[in-house]
Amino acid sequence: MSDLLEKKNHYNYLYSFYGQTLTAKQQSIFESYYVYDYSLSEIASELSISRNAVFDTLKVVEASLDNMESKLNLGSKMNELKNVLNEYEEKAPELTIKVREIMDL
Repeated sequence: MSDLLEKKNHYNYLYSFYGQTLTAKQQSIFESYYVYDYSLSEIASELSISRNAVFDTLKVVEASLDNMESKLNLGSKMNELKNVLNEYEEKAPELTIKVREIMDL
């Protein structure tokens, strides 16, 4: 159960960085499955495509998001930034508050 939750969190996080690089149909399928928690069958029925087409699209999207992260590392860099901000929060609270506001954290 936690593996599924970790997977959903992982891909939702990557989607927040790279989602705009996907096609509109890929975005729709991804959001239906990962954000709105629709089943593969529900998505297939809604889009008038096969369940297998939904599954294949999700696998392509997952690979694409992982590939983008491996090349650009935006997600890991954001995590590093958050860790640094947490580390310096007591030492320079005004600065960390300002950086969080700018970064919309």
